Amino acid sequence: PRTISYAKLNGTVVEGDVESFQSPHPAMELVGRGAMDAGGGLHVPIWIPAPSGAAGELRVVSLKTRREIRFRSVVRLESRPDRVETTLDAAGQLRVLVAQGMDVDLYVVPPQLQAPAVGTRLNTKREGKVVLGRFGVLPESETHPGGRAVMVLTRTELGLVATWYGFDRSVLQVQP
Repeated sequence: PRTISYAKLNGTVVEGDVESFQSPHPAMELVGRGAMDAGGGLHVPIWIPAPSGAAGELRVVSLKTRREIRFRSVVRLESRPDRVETTLDAAGQLRVLVAQGMDVDLYVVPPQLQAPAVGTRLNTKREGKVVLGRFGVLPESETHPGGRAVMVLTRTELGLVATWYGFDRSVLQVQP
């Protein structure tokens, strides 16, 4: 429960040895896929459960080399998130998408170790039940330039609705 193992891949081939390190926390769980930055750093979301109850903290393990491992705080929550995704934006900032219950929140995790993550709620209107929140690529259209965005899929009385948000929280497109 305290060990994370990792390996460098070239396609589907492992390069070098599988390495591992111990977490300073008594227990942790991987809660999503990691993201790679331009410098080859790996950023993996983990859940650190509280000693009792369902609460805990979402963190990101940032790994540059075996000697450069940082546990970066994202948010404390009352229960484990339903879904967590990570990506890097065009400026190289780490973005963490957290879906829990009816809420979908987008966090920016700054590169500085001591700076807290900044989060914002995407689906403030809460129209329907959230089915899925994920990063994706919105195709270019006459109304928007396209590119990396967040898609929130909700189930409404009329069926499924996909709402695409920009990283600035703007609604880019709504697709029934």
